[in-house]
Amino acid sequence: MLVACTVPPTAPPPSPHLGLDAPGAAAGLARLNGARTAAGLPPVELDDARSQAAAAHASYLRQNVPDRRTTTLDVHTELPTLPGWTPEGAAAAATADIGWRGDLFLAVDSWLGTLYHRLPLLAGRVDRVGFATVQGATSPIHVLAFGTGGQPALQPVLYPGDGEADVPINFTSSGESTDPVPGGAAQGVGFPITAGFPAALTQVKGSLQDAAGTAVPCHVSDPEHPATEHPQGNTICLIPKDVLAPATRYTATVTAASGTWRWTFTTTQPERVPAGEALAGHNRRLVTLQGHFGTPHDNAYLALPLVEWPGSFVIIQHDAWRKFAAAGFPATLAGRAFEASGVVDVDEGVALVSVFSPGQMSLPD
Repeated sequence: MLVACTVPPTAPPPSPHLGLDAPGAAAGLARLNGARTAAGLPPVELDDARSQAAAAHASYLRQNVPDRRTTTLDVHTELPTLPGWTPEGAAAAATADIGWRGDLFLAVDSWLGTLYHRLPLLAGRVDRVGFATVQGATSPIHVLAFGTGGQPALQPVLYPGDGEADVPINFTSSGESTDPVPGGAAQGVGFPITAGFPAALTQVKGSLQDAAGTAVPCHVSDPEHPATEHPQGNTICLIPKDVLAPATRYTATVTAASGTWRWTFTTTQPERVPAGEALAGHNRRLVTLQGHFGTPHDNAYLALPLVEWPGSFVIIQHDAWRKFAAAGFPATLAGRAFEASGVVDVDEGVALVSVFSPGQMSLPD
């Protein structure tokens, strides 16, 4: 006897969201143009053709990179033998910024907190960008494609800009895939300071001082002594070896055979968040929390739930952890009162506050 059976239809693959339809695109564009203004650059425009190219590469990544953490593919290259290859996507891939968390505002804000992903965002020749987001197998995939019809900057591009306030205190919490910090320790250092020049410099030295005139130890990467083999053009980068202090005025200095450049900026003031107030409303902001740690899950090493902010966690990075829990067992802090300052990252509805330095957290007796 023959039995008829019906095969349920296969759900179509998710389509990319383009331009301002991509989640967080309007806020991301504003964040990008705010940074460019601070650096003395003209704003960029959102471009349909660039967004189409970004969408083409996002679709390629969705089909071929199910998990960025385990992939062996170069996400900045498209192979013609793989599904989803297009000439437009392949051209965009080579110079695109690519992110895998949150929305496009989080992506842009995170890229600005790095060295290599920051460079195209603050390039004078970039005058157009395109946004696209598609849902991948394990996370969203964000692609920002660049259009280069502008004029190169004729003056040094300084970021943070001279006199800028509300500057973040730390390197992007997720680090950078090509890590510019020796030993791969970008998750525990300060916000990168860059100076891009129209021509190459020689005999470069860089330094950073706090408001008291005390030298701040930094990793320095310049074209003569680059941190990695990744190109950085004529850009000099200072990466403070520790997280910067909040609400503090800093002075950066770059000297070379051809001159000296000095500028100042001020880091952000922490926002004190009362118990019970949703941390999601403070995404990518520096906050101060005063409350109690809950009991961590068995597999939540270094991640401590917050009693007063349900569904939120403090993530204590290893160097800070060694001070507060030398035995390496998170239950030692369960129920303890604490005060901590850190940047909020909201991802898939969960708020994470990262503590990189022991100075960011105290445990009252």
